[in-house]
Amino acid sequence: MTKLIRDPMLQFFIAAIIILSGHHFLTGLTQSDREKIYVSTDQVERLIALYTIEAGTQPTPEGLAAMITNHVREQALVKEARRLGLDQSDTVIERRLAQKMTFILEDSAAPAQPDDAELEAWFTAHPDKFRTADTVSFNHVFFAGSDPETINNIQRALGTDDTDAWRQTGDPFMLQRSYIKIPVREVARLFGTDFAGEIASLSTSPVWTGPVKSAFGQHLVRITGREASSLPPFEQVKSVVRNDFIDVKRREANATAINDVVARYQVEIEGLPE
Repeated sequence: MTKLIRDPMLQFFIAAIIILSGHHFLTGLTQSDREKIYVSTDQVERLIALYTIEAGTQPTPEGLAAMITNHVREQALVKEARRLGLDQSDTVIERRLAQKMTFILEDSAAPAQPDDAELEAWFTAHPDKFRTADTVSFNHVFFAGSDPETINNIQRALGTDDTDAWRQTGDPFMLQRSYIKIPVREVARLFGTDFAGEIASLSTSPVWTGPVKSAFGQHLVRITGREASSLPPFEQVKSVVRNDFIDVKRREANATAINDVVARYQVEIEGLPE
């Protein structure tokens, strides 16, 4: 990469293109009026590195010259835009600057790593964060538009049959016909809240129940298992507790850092409704 940069012919070629490409922006200005656009070796190496990552090979001398020309043009346009005040009161630019400042504050406000005593205290203080979800296991037969009498007849025919005959019954279904230990909240996401609420109220039984309405249609349902929410031992979820602790402390530190920045300014808000 360095060899490419130091090629005398390439340096001459780049210099010529930069002079020509900058002519439009410099026309009419005296030498003392001209603001310098300096392209450092580090910047050139960065352009080469970015190209190499994207293309899988180093740029040709002509290609590098074109990249440097584009960089110079971009810098000239940025400087000219700033001279004209175009960066003022621009929502996109302001949000980008605020985002960059937020990243800086996040890096400076990184929380210290907690010890086991802190983690166990956190686990004890926030048990609901680490409880397992209520889960349900069930089979279902789907009906896209069958009349109630047909569904009732199929329900009687299935009875308590423990074979896989039910899998060939009903209409085709785009999702699974059987679920094992699926969280009830996931059932709500897949089938709708009404279906999930009905499922949550049913007991484990070999008997087919229904029809139960979902966002897709009607279902006969057989509940094959259920597990209530429980709190695992601390050691089992220690890594989850650590991640949660660090995440909360980081967000708190970030909020404090941002509030400290805001406190440096006198804020006046005009035109609020009374």
